[in-house]
Amino acid sequence: MSSGADLHPSGAEVRVSDSICENTNNGNENCRNGFYPNAKKFKIFIGYDPREDLAYEVCRYSLSKRSSIPIEIFPIKQSELREMGVYWRERGKLESTEFSFSSSQANRLAMETIQRLTHRCFPAIPFAEKCLKSLSPTRIHTPPVIRFHQTQKPILRPGSSISSPALIIPQRNHSSTSTARAGWFLGMTEKKQVTPDIVKAGDPVLHEPTQQVRPEEIGSSRIQKIIDDMVKVMRRAPGVGLAAPQIGIPLKIIVLEDTKEYISYAPKEETKAQERRPFDLLVVINPILKKKGNKAALFFEGCLSVDGYRAVVERHLEVEVTGLDRNGQPIKVDASGWQARIFQHECDHLDGTLYVDRMLPRTFRTVENLDLPLAVGCPKLGNRKNLPSSSPCVATFFSSGLNFLSRIFCHRAMAKADDSERKEWDSHGLPTNIVVSLNRLSGFKKYKVSKINFLHPRTRSIVNAEDAFNDLLTLQPCGIYTKAELHKEVENLASSGWFKEVELDMKTNPDGTVDINFPIKEMYWGSKYRMKCIGVNSLLEPDAIQMDENMTQNEAIEFMMSQNRQYRKRVEEARPCMLPMAVQGEIQGMLRQCGNVNSRLLRKIAKRIEKWYHENGYQLSRVVNFGNLDPNSKELVCEVMEGDINKVVVQFQDKLGNICEGNTKLGVITRVLPKQLGKGRVFQIEAFREALNNLNSLNLFSNIELNPSMDERNGAITAEIKLQEAQCQSVEVDTEWKIVPQRNGRPMLASIQPSAKISLEVRNLKGLNRSIIGSMTLSNLFDPEDDLGFKFEYVHPYLDGLHNPRNRTFRASCFNSQKCSPVFTGGPDVDVPPLWADRAGIKANITEDFTKQSKFTYGLVMEEIIIRDENGQISRNGQKMMLNGNISANGPPTTLSGTGTDRMAFLQANLTRDNTRSLNGALVGERNVFQFDQGLGIGSKFPFFNRHKLTMTKIFPLKQVEEGKGKPAPPVLVLHGLYGGCVGDLPNHEAFTLGGPYSVRGYSTGELGAARQKLELAAEVRIPVKNAYAYAFAEHGNDLGSSVSVQGNPTKAYMRKGHGSSYGVGVKLGQVRAEYAIDHHTRHGSFFVHVGERF
Repeated sequence: MSSGADLHPSGAEVRVSDSICENTNNGNENCRNGFYPNAKKFKIFIGYDPREDLAYEVCRYSLSKRSSIPIEIFPIKQSELREMGVYWRERGKLESTEFSFSSSQANRLAMETIQRLTHRCFPAIPFAEKCLKSLSPTRIHTPPVIRFHQTQKPILRPGSSISSPALIIPQRNHSSTSTARAGWFLGMTEKKQVTPDIVKAGDPVLHEPTQQVRPEEIGSSRIQKIIDDMVKVMRRAPGVGLAAPQIGIPLKIIVLEDTKEYISYAPKEETKAQERRPFDLLVVINPILKKKGNKAALFFEGCLSVDGYRAVVERHLEVEVTGLDRNGQPIKVDASGWQARIFQHECDHLDGTLYVDRMLPRTFRTVENLDLPLAVGCPKLGNRKNLPSSSPCVATFFSSGLNFLSRIFCHRAMAKADDSERKEWDSHGLPTNIVVSLNRLSGFKKYKVSKINFLHPRTRSIVNAEDAFNDLLTLQPCGIYTKAELHKEVENLASSGWFKEVELDMKTNPDGTVDINFPIKEMYWGSKYRMKCIGVNSLLEPDAIQMDENMTQNEAIEFMMSQNRQYRKRVEEARPCMLPMAVQGEIQGMLRQCGNVNSRLLRKIAKRIEKWYHENGYQLSRVVNFGNLDPNSKELVCEVMEGDINKVVVQFQDKLGNICEGNTKLGVITRVLPKQLGKGRVFQIEAFREALNNLNSLNLFSNIELNPSMDERNGAITAEIKLQEAQCQSVEVDTEWKIVPQRNGRPMLASIQPSAKISLEVRNLKGLNRSIIGSMTLSNLFDPEDDLGFKFEYVHPYLDGLHNPRNRTFRASCFNSQKCSPVFTGGPDVDVPPLWADRAGIKANITEDFTKQSKFTYGLVMEEIIIRDENGQISRNGQKMMLNGNISANGPPTTLSGTGTDRMAFLQANLTRDNTRSLNGALVGERNVFQFDQGLGIGSKFPFFNRHKLTMTKIFPLKQVEEGKGKPAPPVLVLHGLYGGCVGDLPNHEAFTLGGPYSVRGYSTGELGAARQKLELAAEVRIPVKNAYAYAFAEHGNDLGSSVSVQGNPTKAYMRKGHGSSYGVGVKLGQVRAEYAIDHHTRHGSFFVHVGERF
């Protein structure tokens, strides 16, 4: 008989190796004729999956009827096969289904069936005693295990020896990703890394519920690779959303993104009706969707898995989605409009639902017919309010098979249909308040779980919540699961290594739900009194040599001793972990107190260690193994994978997320990364946040993504930095029209003045972060020279070179500005026309950052100052009010030259030390600033002067609070002091002024006086309130008697006091300050609104 294939009724095609057929052909004629007088009963073991009991029955029946020899069929649960050494990868994962046996377990299974007997028997191959005797008596054949499935056709590839295990490989890849050859699973070639294809409708993975992603697995390279692939597939399609099942992966992961470019393709009327707005890329893992409000909308909807078709689907207008982002951090999105529709569409995929399951049936159409009108009786597209289902005269549209008219005229039928749709689970159908085993459940029902308990195996008492193993479960209370999913959960717990034996039984509840109980038997080891915590760079131990069953007793002992020596050497060479001695001492106390070590104690130790790492920012650190569990040893070894950074990868992306070549030099990026993010350092979340802030401060990138990915091969972290460069050149023009009333109060055509502001920005010249920034303001386009203000600045960072650690930045600018001079402002009872100071000149300085908290700026300033009145005429002297009420122009001189125009050059330096920080949203710390201007004797009347100012601010917290996210901010006390002085030639327009929102509050700017010296003191108490803070303040300013030294004594000329105090209260909302202040001169209060910080 030659090798061939036979097709079973169950749909499984089986191919038989030539070696078996050859041995069969060597039999006698009785074998060919199907007559076996001396044949024995042969045992056949079939791998049994509870989810496929029908396929098993078909296979058993076929073997029994078509076999020519007496046979005896035994089902083997696949859980038992795994315990016996079977490697099983489930359908729906990234690779196809595989089964294989290790050498030792294959030997054991063969001995349990028939001594020295092969089990490669199928209905098409008759076996007799002579056929069996012809096989080698010393050769042990690996028994295959066949898993029959109606949608899967396994190919049997029998191994030729013990070292070659049998594999059953499906002909198609059920992961629905790119095509994989069977040779790759056999190790004959390498797997090709290609982008997955989109799974089309009909694939089972699109119609089955997905599994949750464990939080500890989110940072792994596998999950991050899945997310990256999903984003690439979505953008390549292109689409606005994608769920993991759409690339063949049954995990709860969705990605969505809607850009301005996509929206521009649709008509504006359509996007407006859909409330469609652009949003950045969102990655949500394990999303939970809650519908908000009672408003819904009917619009056409499509799907990448049902390409080429559209249908009308009713969706809620507002939803709330919570879950985890790709870094494992909690995320919450309040979505509305089209974004809410995308969220509902993708979350339906995670439940195994397509939009065609929810569509209005008569609206289904091809894309080509999308513009055709809807059929008669179909609802209109757009927003609408969901009416109560109890209204008998309103048709509610669902995608069920119920008749439309029955919903209108039969309220009972409609309510019953709604109940059946809302109920997604089946009642257990068993007597209530009894305990049943897993085998009694039906494989065709979905059971709702009410409670999950871990029980002591003997007393069946519930294990304490803190000692339970709930974090090992994928099951959740109030979840809905099938028998197969419960069976898989038991297998996962049994293979976790924490239990000696795991069982599952359930208690039936009157409401149709069940309570799941896990009677567990823990693992116990000997007592330990010491603990050694080591850091490991690999998640997996070095490849261990398997012990040969043919070893003698002495060889086995020597083998075990050799393995023990290798482990001790590995422990000695490992580096000590960062865990402080205080925590290690706490754990040793737990060991002494508990005596024998068990699974619960080890888990407590692991949680305590991981808690310390996570509290200190090492979010990816975790305990990977406990060693030295030999009862003869009194020291416990804890292996911690701390998360060493193996490499830092910088990638530039275009607008669609594709990798491209960037313009920015790599050194510009790497020099702002913190040292803690370097190779060989332990990953810390604060370093990632600091890197994000530093990269954002460059103002070069429109999107920044920092993703730590786990390299499980060597246990290290790869820090991925993905950057999208912002547009380098931009021009903005803002215009406005002003209507200036004339003296009669009526505007004239000539009084209409158009104004404009032009902003120009060129960034990242030559990729070195150099920039040119300019702005120009025109108050009157008809007469540009009337009031022209401009400022152009060139910024040149990294003055000493890109790779020089010295951080100096050169700035050069030219400017022209106009401001009202507070020196020539009248007192509280004096009203004089204002004078304006026009400043034009050039400025060049160098800023050097010593540390993050301190910097030093020094440079040269050359400027021309012109004092003008409100009519634009140059004013040599200030204007003051005479006793008769008239205005006189013989006030204090405005300039040092006496002509109304001063030209001067001076050196300017500024030293800043800023140690402030945010404590739960409240600013605390201190800030000190010292500034001086040194005249060079160049300019009008050769001015030589030294003008200096010292500012000191300290902010104290008045209450000790716990620092952390979501913690309350403390009340603070602010103490502020400022001293300013001048020596030498001082022009009046450069004198120090007292009073104003940033000097002494409660007074207008310059209301208290102008002097050569001044002293300001202030105190403020801030009390945090919801989304703001309230404060009370008291301030004092004094000219120290130096007003008389100013030319013309403007303080006396304008009847100002030269000193003053104030106090008051205020509320700060964002950057806006609303204050009520009382000055001590008039004893009257005033209300002020200012923008910006006071200190």
